[in-house]
Amino acid sequence: MEHMVVTGKAVFRIRHAASPSERQMTVTITRDDRLEWTYHHASWRALAVGWGCGSAYLWSARDLVVLPDESGEDPGVLAVDEDLLYVFGTVTGWVLVCETSVRLITGQDQAARIDLADTIERAWWTGETLQILDGRGTLTAITVTGDRLVVTPGQVPA
Repeated sequence: MEHMVVTGKAVFRIRHAASPSERQMTVTITRDDRLEWTYHHASWRALAVGWGCGSAYLWSARDLVVLPDESGEDPGVLAVDEDLLYVFGTVTGWVLVCETSVRLITGQDQAARIDLADTIERAWWTGETLQILDGRGTLTAITVTGDRLVVTPGQVPA
């Protein structure tokens, strides 16, 4: 399968093929038909593509790959120890919504983390607040404040 992502003046082609027996996929990213990178990712979740705060990115079950802004750079890669459901690029850093946690990543470091009591089903933003709905039907509102994740008053993780 192949996706094309255009960011500014760069054209990225993203090809991926899964190996069901190995629960792994091979992801090949080509920039402007000249530069190419290949990665191996867990394949039990579909490959997803996003755009936020000036960066295009993609993620799989356990890895975030940030496509480079400049032609001489390599993609940035961040691996996590929990399934990635959603990835949001914010001014502060990356907000990773994982299976049971929400994490704020600045640079390559985890600046903040909130663990929830149940599996996350959905996530969406309402203004500056991240809304998390878990498997129990509990809604948790989280804001990014500096390098912290803050549960909005009145909304407490189950």
